[in-house]
Parts: sequence; C-alpha cells; structure tokens
Amino acid sequence: MNKQIHRVVFNRARGQRMVVAEHARATAAAPGGSAPFAFGARLRLLCLTGVAAAALVPPAAQAACSVASGAAVAGSNIVCSGTSTGQYNIGAANVTLTNTGLFTATGALLGVLYVNQTTGSGVSVVNQGQVTWTNAQYGGGGTGTRPALNVGYVTGNNWTSGSFLNDTGGSITVDVSTTLANGRSLSAAGVFAGQGAASVTNRGAITVTSSSPNGSSNIEGIAGAGRSVSMNNSGSISVTASAGARVDGVGVLGSFLTGTGTIDNSGSVVVSTTNNSEALAAWMSGVTAAATNLLVNNSGRLEVNGGTATAPISGRAAVYLHGVAGSTPFVVNNTATGVIQADAASYGIILDTASTLVRPVQISNAGSIIGAIRTQAGNDSYVQTGGSLVGDLNLGDGTNTVTVSDGSVSGTITTGSGDDTISFSGGALNGSVLAGAGTNIVNLSGAVNLANALQIDGGAGATTVNIEGIDVKGFTGTNNIANGTNFTNIGTINLRTGAGLSLSGDLFEAAATGRTLNIASGAVLNAAGGTGLYAVHGDVNNSGSISLQSATAGNQLTIAGNYTGVAGSTLRINTVLGDDSSLTDRLVVNGNTSGTTALRVNNTGGLGARTVNGIQVVQVQGDSAPGAFTLAAPVAAGAYEYSLKQGSALSTKD
Repeated sequence: MNKQIHRVVFNRARGQRMVVAEHARATAAAPGGSAPFAFGARLRLLCLTGVAAAALVPPAAQAACSVASGAAVAGSNIVCSGTSTGQYNIGAANVTLTNTGLFTATGALLGVLYVNQTTGSGVSVVNQGQVTWTNAQYGGGGTGTRPALNVGYVTGNNWTSGSFLNDTGGSITVDVSTTLANGRSLSAAGVFAGQGAASVTNRGAITVTSSSPNGSSNIEGIAGAGRSVSMNNSGSISVTASAGARVDGVGVLGSFLTGTGTIDNSGSVVVSTTNNSEALAAWMSGVTAAATNLLVNNSGRLEVNGGTATAPISGRAAVYLHGVAGSTPFVVNNTATGVIQADAASYGIILDTASTLVRPVQISNAGSIIGAIRTQAGNDSYVQTGGSLVGDLNLGDGTNTVTVSDGSVSGTITTGSGDDTISFSGGALNGSVLAGAGTNIVNLSGAVNLANALQIDGGAGATTVNIEGIDVKGFTGTNNIANGTNFTNIGTINLRTGAGLSLSGDLFEAAATGRTLNIASGAVLNAAGGTGLYAVHGDVNNSGSISLQSATAGNQLTIAGNYTGVAGSTLRINTVLGDDSSLTDRLVVNGNTSGTTALRVNNTGGLGARTVNGIQVVQVQGDSAPGAFTLAAPVAAGAYEYSLKQGSALSTKD
C-alpha cells in the first residue's frame, strides 16, 4: 500500500510553490505470510496555483497524538486523544502508546495503528477509545494478516515482547466491503513477537464484519504469534461474514511457539457465516512439537453459528485445535459458567489434523458444550463434573479415558483402537458408548442415570462392563430404549456390590463365545420381568443373588454356559407348591454346575400335595456337583413339606 508524507517545495521551472507527496510502497507479510517488507519512494508534483501557504493540505495520516506519526524514538510514551484520521505509524520499538480518543481510517492500510520495526523489546498499545476502519483493505503486497491495531504483524521481527490491550470502554470496528484476495486476512488486533512473548487482551467491544465473497480469505477478531502467546478476552468479540470469507474469533498462531500458548475467555466470542466456510470461535493453529503448554480456558461464551450443513465440517468449530505430533497436550477447560456452542455444521471442539497424529487432548467440562467433540490418535481424556455435553464424543485411537461424575452426556461416545476406560459415577448417559479394538472398560456406578442409555457396544475389543451401586435394565439385541440398555459385544459384565441388572431380553450374543457374567455379593440378577423367559449366553459366577421371582410363577432363566455358585449365593424362585405338575420358576444350565447355592422358594398359592417325580426347579444338561444347590430354609404348604433332591425318576439332570 502507499503511505503519504507531504512536503512543500519550490519549483524553479514554474516559479511557484508545490506540494510533493512521498509514497512508501509496502510488500509485507504477517506471520505465516510471504514477501519481505520493502520501501520504495517516488515523487509526484501537485500544482496548488492560487492557494495560499496557510491553506496547504496537511499529511493524509493525521493524528491527535503527543508524538507525530513515524516520529517516535525508543522509549517514547505516546498518548493519543481527540479525533485522529488515517493510519498512524508508531515508528519505533520499545514504545508505549495509549489511545483515549477516536481513530478513523478507510481503505488499504497496514493498520490503523501499526509498527514495522524488526528489532527491540517490543511495543505496548492500549486502546481506551474508539478505532474504526471502514472499507478495510489489505495494505501492501504478499499474504498474511493486517490488523487494525497492528503490533508487529507487518514483517518478521525479533522482538522479545509485544502487547495490546483493548480496555474497558474501548471499541474496535472493522468493516470489509471489498473483495479480499486469497491468503489475506484482516482483523481487529494482532501482536507478533518473533523472539518472545505476545499478549493480546480485550476487555471492551470488537466488531468485525465482511461481505467479501472470497472463501480463501479470512476476517478475524484478535490473534497472537510468538515464542509464547497469551490471549485474554473478558469483553465481546463479534466476527460476521455475510458472504464467502472465513471467520475466526480469538486465536494463537502456533508455528512460532516454543513455550506456552493460552486462550482465556470469560467474555463473549461469537463468529457467524451464512455459508459453510471456515468458522472458528477460538483456535490454536500450526502448533509446533516444541510447545510446552497449550491451554484454552473458557468461563464465558464461545459460539459459531450460521452454517447450513446438517453434519459437522472439520473446518468449523467453537474450539479448533491444530498442530503437528507432540507430547504436550491441548488442554480445554470449560468451567461451570462456560458455554461452548456450535451449529449443526460445526464441531464444539475438534483436533483437526491427520487421524494418525499423536497429540493428546484433555478436556474438562462443568458447563455447557453444544456440538460434537473429535480428537485423533493421542491418549485423550474427557472429564465432566457438571453441566452438559450435547453432541457426539469421538476420542479416536489411543489410550483414552472418559470420566463423568455429574451432568448429562447426550450423544454417542466413540473410541478407536486402544485400551480405553469410560466411567460414569453420576449424571446421565443419554446416548450410546461404542468402544473400539483393545482392552476396554466401562464403569457404571453411583448415581448415574441410565434411563436413556441406548447402547453399550464393546466393539472388536475385549470389553468389560462394571456395574456398581445402581439398578440397570438391559439386554442384548436390537436397540430399543423401552427395553433399557443394549449390551452388545461385551466380554464380561461384573455386577458389583449394590448393583442390580434386570433382564428385558437375552444377555450376550447367542453365537458368541467366552462371555461371562459375574455377580458379586450384594448384587442381583433379576430375570423375572417381561416375558420371564431369558437366557445368558455365557458362563455365570454367582456370589450374590439370582431372582426369578415376579407376581406369579413360571419364569425361566437359561444359562448357556457353566454355572458356579459361591457360598452365600442364592437363587430365588416362585413355585405353586402342589403336585408334580405345579407351576414353577426354573433355572436351566446347559453346561456344568459347581460350588454351592442356596435355593429360596416362595410359595405362590399352592396348598401342598404329594409328588412322585417332584417339581423340577433346576435342570442341568452337563455335570452337576453334589450339593451345588441346597434349600436355604424349609419349604412347606399345608400338611406337606418339600425337600430338594438331585435327579428324579425321569432324569438324573433334575
């Protein structure tokens, strides 16, 4: 772009005074851009015949500042007040500038306020007034970013620090109404410190709007780049595109990071597009392997809206994370007051890189996340202590953990290849769990509400489900929430102390092998509801209780594998105590039985009668050790007392 510095000179040939405008042509790139920054000057003569010297045109960039544009020296403390027009060149490093007035500018600029020095400890800019850039256009050549408050984004530098503060009451307004070229960005504020710390803080109001149709250009709120970057927003940031431009709210350009990159938001960041192009409320992009700390802390609102797609697009997210492989995790903390909200076309949180990239993501949520979450191949974690997640949670490959102690998760939890642990000790699971290959564990305990837990699928792995202290209604089959939770592809189910599993259908797949149900002391398997005819397609080890008792007798539980009872275990049945034909509940074991189990018989209306072969209450197709079943208490009806015998005149398996 051209910046103008006007001089009055005497033209000897014409014998009159003339105004000379010196033009400086910039071809600079913001961090991540291209082309070096260079100046070339040319002279243009303007005739002012008949105009008195007192009426000569002042410089186009005119500011009510304590130091003229471009005249600052290192160590200057500049104060701007009143009304200022055009762009202002801070002109030196190691400078502090405070604006309490009104800055207005239009057209192609390096920035309304900018500094292009390449050495020094940096520049600090504070805005307590108003900065407005209308018909904003990219100044200079190349590609990159041109912020309205441009602290170091003109060319590469080796600053050790740089900072910008839009203070309480301060406002920045940028309007882009001209087509923005490919690879170019316009923003409200940006800081680049090539060899040190960059800090950008907003406590006021920032508004950026665009009608540029080019989908390969960006408009942004605030951004920072440096060896370490701190972004802080407690005010409001609104970035809106009515056409094709991509929109970004607050972000860290991570390609220079060797230390910490932090985004702290306690205010509001809302980005909106009317199409399905890139839209990112908070972002960390291009993070290096050398970065040591990567944090997104949200206690305010991060929102993306306006998309029309019905499924999330990888380039749209309320929180967008991107980088190369590394051991330092991305950490996202959403507090109790935090809202992370995405439209149907966007993710709530996404690690958008190759699916094989190893970079862990750690997410904690006590607030509200509306939108899907997707990570990649790192060892990822999701911890929820309150609030809600409305959307799918896909943690990809790796050793992943999901821990929910309160709040609700409404969506599908998916893990890839790896040894994963998913634990709910409170809150509500309103959706499904789909585990991948590996040794997976699903823990369901405490006060967790599973009324709307549709399915828990162990996938191709060896998945164990532990249930403790809660009652669960479940089966294996086709999803039907009326029947409770569908347990599919599960290797082992452990009913721990205080757990109850009420069958609404068969448990485990009929064709599967190696399935086991373990019932601990104080736990109950209830096979009495619904049809009352159920099967467990696997082995059963019982240290607790199996109950077939309902309002009437006639229920039957079939164990397709072996049955082992531990001393203290019980089998509870209903029987109409009468003759051989009496209606009764029955346990059928297709395999072998061992150990010892106490049989508790409840008489449901029988008057007692003589039997010949007896009333069959347990049938064993395999071998049954003597004493595998004993009566827990005397059984009598009327004048008749019943005893428990192994075998009968009809079969030794009774």
